[in-house]
Amino acid sequence: MPSRKAMPMCPRHDLPRLMAVVVALWFTLTGFAWAEAAAPVTKQPKVTAVLPFVPLDAGIKRGAGETLRDLLAAELNRQSPGADQAGAIEAEAVSLPTESDSATAVAEVQSAIAAARRELVDGARDQALRTLSGASPSVELALPDIEPGTLAELHSLRAFLLFQRGRDAEASIELRQAILFSPDAPLVEERASRRLAREARLLREALSQSAHSSLMVESVPAGARVEVDGRLLGVTPLVARGLPEGRHLVRVFLPTSALPLARLIEVQGDARFEARLKGTDPLRALLDGLADNRLTPEALAAARAWASSRNAAEIIVGALSRESEGGRGMVRLSALIIDASSGAVRRLPAARFDADLLSAGIEIAKSVRALFAAGNSHATLVLPLELHPEWRPSARVAEVGFAALSPSSEDAPHREKPARPAVRRPIDPRRAAGALKPRDP
Repeated sequence: MPSRKAMPMCPRHDLPRLMAVVVALWFTLTGFAWAEAAAPVTKQPKVTAVLPFVPLDAGIKRGAGETLRDLLAAELNRQSPGADQAGAIEAEAVSLPTESDSATAVAEVQSAIAAARRELVDGARDQALRTLSGASPSVELALPDIEPGTLAELHSLRAFLLFQRGRDAEASIELRQAILFSPDAPLVEERASRRLAREARLLREALSQSAHSSLMVESVPAGARVEVDGRLLGVTPLVARGLPEGRHLVRVFLPTSALPLARLIEVQGDARFEARLKGTDPLRALLDGLADNRLTPEALAAARAWASSRNAAEIIVGALSRESEGGRGMVRLSALIIDASSGAVRRLPAARFDADLLSAGIEIAKSVRALFAAGNSHATLVLPLELHPEWRPSARVAEVGFAALSPSSEDAPHREKPARPAVRRPIDPRRAAGALKPRDP
């Protein structure tokens, strides 16, 4: 058998050298540890998300909540201690999720009406009906911007096509709806069909003599402008009396939304509609709760859920209310600071300024200065709590006689609408009237 080779042994004179290497390595690693421990720790500022402030009264200047949010976030960043000091924050002004623009849906409805008219001229009546039926989803999306006259045009064209197909019962329902949306202006199809014109005249007479209903409109916050079928009636809370029974287009211009809250409401007897900002996302749920002047456990949970999705350590939310001082209109900001991890709530020092917000920058700077001076000494607040304890909404309900009010009435409240994008109409109704070829006597 081949003999095994003996393993080489470390010579005795190499042991001191090996021990020196081990000792040097130990000192090197220990030095790195000491250096790391002695190095200054850079403190990361905590992110504070500032949300738009919710008006408790629709009389607050439009856009005030966003303006004051931006001022507060900028002031927090300006007065915050350095990033390497305790209490440093990095404020972020948060915007609401973008609301869908209904102008595109309005254009789609108008395009569907124009396409149905072309198909009618070509003799494709069934296809024209399908085209109008396919526009139904766009109608729902277009409600904040669409004019009642366009809805009347859609229903009157459907009535015209249904009369030509011998579906008289369905045609009468569509024609009645068209007249509800446009009770005074003549319909395009009345000039093209003697039968439809006769039915429209009879329906108008029946509606004028039929029993009328009422609609109570409330909103959160109160004081929002209300339109019914394009007629501006006043501000919430109000009761509109004298409405013909049927579906009506109701729009409520909430100060918490860029677009009006719009619904097609079936009015029969005494109907009621409460308009408030609602949404599936946590941010809208939170602001909807604050519009009631209360922070509830549910709203706090929504705030913390939203904060966790944005990695925010703190959230600042609040509400704006109107006050009077020496005959001058004033605005008060009542804001809360929410710790996203613990859920603890404390107040931001109150700020009051003129209704035009001219002094808002100075007052918010004072409020932030007081906040940093106080540190974390504020007591934790117990839920539910009122943002502005002294504020109470007006309970007065106005009554409006809808039947006697016309869109051009000088007695109607001033119609001040937010600017809407101009949408080019695809077809001129006067030209369209000549294109219809009536076949009924």
